[in-house]
Amino acid sequence: MRHRIIIGSAAAIMLVAGNPATARKPAPVQTVGSLLKGAAEQGGPSYATFRKVAIAEGWVPAPQPDCTKEVYGLDGPLPGKPNICDALPEIESCSSNGLCLMNFKHKVDKRSLSVTTYGDYNSWDTPGEEGALYVQGGNIGQ
Repeated sequence: MRHRIIIGSAAAIMLVAGNPATARKPAPVQTVGSLLKGAAEQGGPSYATFRKVAIAEGWVPAPQPDCTKEVYGLDGPLPGKPNICDALPEIESCSSNGLCLMNFKHKVDKRSLSVTTYGDYNSWDTPGEEGALYVQGGNIGQ
């Protein structure tokens, strides 16, 4: 029985053996800080994703007592339509061009978190449309 010896380039050997340089790296852990940094550098995550991460880190909505007035104006939401202030109590205000300000407090150390979003807040958690509202920026205060 004859054995064949294959002599090839380093590239061919790497293909056969596997290339550690192209091995999959685990996805980085998402944190409020990393999501805000990413929003500043390349565009923000969906607000639904950001909110889940924030709540998991101990951030809780800081309700705005005048939310309905600040988001909808004096008349409030359209009759028969849900009030977004009930779904997202962290909304402080929204402008007519789609920018909204969201506020949180940390439940342990009481730091503040302010987040600016852009988009359609009515679809913030609609399956398949979560990206309709995304984080544009924000900051963590004292």
